[in-house]
This record gives sequence, C-alpha cells and structure tokens, in this order.
Amino acid sequence: MNLTNQSNLPLPLVEAIRNDSYDKGDCDYSVTELILPPRIAELRRQHWGEITEDASDRIFALVGQGIHAVLERAAGDCYRVEERFTIRHESGVRVSGRIDLYDRQTFTLQDYKVTSRWTTKDGLKPEWVAQGNLNRLLMLKNGVRVDKIEYVAIYRDWSKMMVARGKDDMPEKQVETFEVPLWKTEFTEGYLEDRIRLHQEAAEQLPLCTDEERWFKPEKWAVMKKGRKRAVKLYDSPSEATLVAESLEPHQGQYKVEHRKGEHTRCLYYCPVSSFCLQFREYMQDEQ
Repeated sequence: MNLTNQSNLPLPLVEAIRNDSYDKGDCDYSVTELILPPRIAELRRQHWGEITEDASDRIFALVGQGIHAVLERAAGDCYRVEERFTIRHESGVRVSGRIDLYDRQTFTLQDYKVTSRWTTKDGLKPEWVAQGNLNRLLMLKNGVRVDKIEYVAIYRDWSKMMVARGKDDMPEKQVETFEVPLWKTEFTEGYLEDRIRLHQEAAEQLPLCTDEERWFKPEKWAVMKKGRKRAVKLYDSPSEATLVAESLEPHQGQYKVEHRKGEHTRCLYYCPVSSFCLQFREYMQDEQ
C-alpha cells in the first residue's frame, strides 16, 4: 500500500503509521480477511501495490493498535495477550486469527475496539460476532477452552460533560463491555467453510457486494430545528416528517424538513479499493 500525507501530519506520526508491524502469519486466510466482503478482499489482494491511502485516514487504526500494545502490560499468569492461533481446514486451507486477550481463570476471550459510540447504538456489529466466534473455534481446535466472548468498546467520542447534561445518545461510561452470543461449534464450522468457499470463488470471478456489505443507508427525511446541525428525528416518508415538523413549530420557520438521499456509505467513504471497483464506478455514474 502507498501512503500519502496530504493532511501534512507530523512526520513521526506518518512513520508510525507506515511501520505497521501487522503480520497475518503463515496462513492462506486470516479471520479478519474472511469476515470482509469477498469482493473487497480479492480486490485488495489484486491491487495491494497500487492502493493509495492518506495517513490521516489511518489515525483511528493507529490508536487502536496503541490499545493492543497497552494490553501487553496485562500479560502474565492470568492473561494471554496478542496470540495467534492457526488451523488447517479440511479443504487444506490454513486459517489464522490473532486474539487480543484471553482470561485463563474465567475462560473468557476479549476483543478490544476503539470506536465511535454510534457503532454500538444498535448492538454488536454482525462481523464482530462472527470474528469472535471464529477466533473461539480456532482456540478450541488448539485445545484452549473458551466459555465466553466479550467485546470491550472504548468510545473515542465519549464526553463526561454530555453525560452530566443528560444526553440520551451518550453512553454513561467511556468503556462498555458487550457479551457476544456463542455459536454452536457445528454452526461456526459451517460458517467458516462458507466463507472460505466464497473467498475462493471470488478469486475466480468477482461477486457483487450486497447492500448490507456496502453499508447502505436508505433515504430519510429529517426534521431540523433552526440553528441546530443534528436532526431532531429521521422519518421514512416526507409526509410523516412534515406532519411532525408542523406540530412542533411554535413559530414560523423554526422547523423544516430536509431530504437525505440514500447512499452506500462504505463505498463512498471507507472502501480502500473503490478506485479499482467497477461496481462502485457504475454506482457513481448512476448517481450523476
């Protein structure tokens, strides 16, 4: 990957981002790769030397790596930290996954995420659940007992002041722990087999990303208050939003309705291979 510094970040920070020591180990697929949409993962493999990303877009990833480095201070008799587990699938494919922390006393696997508070407002992301259960499967097959999986969310946009003011969209604490539902071993094995097959097929013929994989947000109508940037509430129809705005309006022009166009968020803002993707190109042509 080619790294740019268009935001003119301090050079030591850029070098820290450039010198990412991540290594997926001796395997064909990592768990992180397998939970990616097959189209994205395959385009990354095909164009890795051509992908360009600005250092400013890697800041949150760098902060997350810092948390993992801090966890190494906890390593000892009670915890196993930053270990990689590998298995050979019956298809001959080698799969590996690196865990953040394992509690030897409670047999608990923990994964730490530095994330936005909005990420968990509807519960755990499906890919987090899949990642946790795949890592558990690798550990079980390496003779390590796992009775519980937890995700520890560290909110980078948390505000103590906003909590004191009673903001409903602000978690009470900056660190929140979520228990991950445990899949049956047979189900996890079937899921792993499906993911391997999908990624192998993508190497032969690229599939299209689904709306879910593209983080599609349907169009909405927002009730907006004058002088406020955030919507009072979002609605699925213009008539419903207009009705609410009119019922809220004590003075003329205090509230208005804005149309928010549907969009594929991942494609537009977060996909590292969008410039190599024909599906994205066609999507942009349709938008224009």
